[in-house]
Amino acid sequence: MPITAREDGSCLVLDLGHSEFRIPPMPGRHGREALGILLGITFGHTRSDGGEDAENADTEKLRRMVLVLSGPRGWLRERRFQALRASEQQAVSQAAILWNVQGGSLDAVQDLLDETDGGYPKALGRVMRSCGLGDQYDALKTWLDSVAALSAMGSTPNPTGGRSTSA
Repeated sequence: MPITAREDGSCLVLDLGHSEFRIPPMPGRHGREALGILLGITFGHTRSDGGEDAENADTEKLRRMVLVLSGPRGWLRERRFQALRASEQQAVSQAAILWNVQGGSLDAVQDLLDETDGGYPKALGRVMRSCGLGDQYDALKTWLDSVAALSAMGSTPNPTGGRSTSA
């Protein structure tokens, strides 16, 4: 059964088929901070500046922020989250990011859940455009798409602009 999403008051409710997972909203200043972390991860700055450990730490910090795991009910949400299957954890985490970051929305969550119509890349693009970062996102996506196409052909671009056959 596919996961569905709806708003209930100011919360995002994900229907996982066997249960619902409720994600409360974050205050705006936390949404801006979460967007900054997401941008660092998305555009590769976190990894290039601090390596894989920094990227993993920021990913975990972002997950904890957007799932709102602090506060009086945070421990219960964490326990429920940890009981989910890995694929459900991924979907819930991504939906919470697209809901709670600055520029996030139910429309972005719906894009994520509709993998036949773009999934996460489309959803992330919607968030980036709503924050005025559409051109930067489009440039990144174009570059990633070209790398994927070249990789499929057995070559990758190199810094000099030519092709390298070592993938």
